[in-house]
Amino acid sequence: MNPRLRLLSFLLAAAVLALGGLLAAGPALAARAVAHGQGVMWAGDHASWIGSYRLDDGNTGYCLDVEKPQPAGTEVTYVDGSTTGEYSAADSARLAYISRNFGSPADPLSAASAQLATWTVAGLAGHDQAYFARRANDSAADVVIAANHILSRADEPGGASTGVSATVSLDLDGPGGSVRSELVVDYLAGRATVPAGSFPGRFTLTGATFDDGSRTRTVPNGTSAAILPAQQGTTETVSVTVEYRALPFGPGFRLGRNTGPNQSLLVDHPYPRDARATDRATAPSELPFAPRVQTRTSAAVVQPGDALTDALHLSVHPSSPAGPGWGVYTTPDGTLAPIPVVITSILHGPFPAAPVQAEAPPAGGPVVCTVETLAAAGPRRYDSPPCTVPSPGFYVWTDSIDPARTPPSQGGTRLRPWASPFGAATETTLAPAAPTLTTTATPLPDSTSTTPPPHPGPHDLDAPQALATTASSAAAGDDGTVPVLSLLAPACVADTLHLEGLPAGIDPIEVRSTLLGPLPALPELESTPDDWRDFPVAGRTTTSVSADGDHPSACLPVTRPGHYYFVTESDGSTPAALPDVTAEPTGESVDGESVEASLVPAFADHRVHASEAISLTAPPMAPPATTPPPAVPTSPAPPDATGRLPLTGAPAGPTAMATATAVGALILGLALAGLAGATMPTRRRRG
Repeated sequence: MNPRLRLLSFLLAAAVLALGGLLAAGPALAARAVAHGQGVMWAGDHASWIGSYRLDDGNTGYCLDVEKPQPAGTEVTYVDGSTTGEYSAADSARLAYISRNFGSPADPLSAASAQLATWTVAGLAGHDQAYFARRANDSAADVVIAANHILSRADEPGGASTGVSATVSLDLDGPGGSVRSELVVDYLAGRATVPAGSFPGRFTLTGATFDDGSRTRTVPNGTSAAILPAQQGTTETVSVTVEYRALPFGPGFRLGRNTGPNQSLLVDHPYPRDARATDRATAPSELPFAPRVQTRTSAAVVQPGDALTDALHLSVHPSSPAGPGWGVYTTPDGTLAPIPVVITSILHGPFPAAPVQAEAPPAGGPVVCTVETLAAAGPRRYDSPPCTVPSPGFYVWTDSIDPARTPPSQGGTRLRPWASPFGAATETTLAPAAPTLTTTATPLPDSTSTTPPPHPGPHDLDAPQALATTASSAAAGDDGTVPVLSLLAPACVADTLHLEGLPAGIDPIEVRSTLLGPLPALPELESTPDDWRDFPVAGRTTTSVSADGDHPSACLPVTRPGHYYFVTESDGSTPAALPDVTAEPTGESVDGESVEASLVPAFADHRVHASEAISLTAPPMAPPATTPPPAVPTSPAPPDATGRLPLTGAPAGPTAMATATAVGALILGLALAGLAGATMPTRRRRG
């Protein structure tokens, strides 16, 4: 074969064989150059050698100091030539490249070319390459060409290098994740990434495993491997370390430093480089995340027309699979942010009674409004938009979180739904009613009235302000007095209750009517006598009322003449326990003492009203029956007797019997009239 072709073939094969040489047994720290290796002896003096030397440890080397004697038979000590300071970083990289790729040639001319390339880097002592290449005799020109080819390749991409580094990256985009590592070499021609699959890297995981459950695996560079992050909270944190051993890069060449005056050697098996990299990443966990809202109405008692809000204390549900932390998602800039939720609040009502707690609101129940609150800052207090209470009744909030309202890119697929129960005491508000009550004393149809019934007019109950009113005073007459119903004894009187403004569907409330009397005189109208509780009681009755309209009480019989009037009382509707709005949530509900309030507050009216008063008088006594006297025959009058008085033409006076009868009737009538006058009421002017 042509020597030049044989030399070029060697150069192409050398890089392939280099790795095998690296895996050979490691050399000792010192060795002896025992003889020539591959090379050519100059025919000119049969003493000058260009090529390699064999060492007693099996390694080979090229001379570095061209001016010194040959090293055969001398001792050398191995050191990293790049650390001695005798060579620049670039020259160290070139020498490492020569020894790595051409350190053990199989033919003499290849060894001669590598030796000339080594001398060119280390120094030619003022000579040119041809001066030393002539030792190759007739192949001198080919050796020069091959040596320069070696040096040219060292300066090209993929040639000599000053270092190597590793990178590793974690991708935690779920489900699962992956790891990948790259090798980057600092060639003299510039940085470059090593082709994928060139070298194995040893990966070690923390906070994750590979798909086979192991935490370590050998993966080639440039190749991704699937991992399974540990799921133990709202975030997953994974660490990875990758290590590459004995990489054939870098400037570390093996210098066989001569212990005497002879030449040192560039020994094959240069010092390899290790590369190591770590990475750590945190990402949202794939575990489901469960929120909850501890809610509290803004007021226990309001008036119709008031605004009502719901206090929303957002937190993590104790049974959340992701643990006690609030769920997060990855923002476009790579940071973690709280998963936003939309809290939907519904104000239900009005209801005629305090709602009973249930899992869900009644189907078709009344609803005042639906409002939404975007909770984007994680767990803290939020307040819903207000709703206006339209009318008296009980109202209750319910709240819910729908995962569909949160975009998947913001963690909606990991969000669990939540809904509050219906009828929670902490969410219940009462708007009390203020009904109008009109009361009128009403006799039974068979009772005899001597005056027309009074016309009712409005007045207030002596109850808490703005809770209830009545209307039961009579209209005054032309003379300024207020008529009072007068009845003849015996009579039966009812208290007719007319109500307006009761909430529909309420449980009946009981109104107690008490008829006070008989009294010798009616107290001043529209007053509350101080001693009214000591007045005699003619009767009591209770009337159940559940809707607007007229509600007559039971009839109370009265027989004794005198003055009477009704007073009314009611305990209102059954009180409901409502939350103390000053309490703060500490657990599943809001702690704190409750307050009690009624839809229809208790009321009472103890004043004297004309419409509620009667005057009972005894009936007139009938005259006793008399037996007429026997008839007495009369004699016919004389013809000139006409029975008329003189001068007047009036009839003659009565007979003696007729006169006696008339006088008796007159006396009896006067007696009866006197008795009646003793029981007539005394009218009092209002003033």
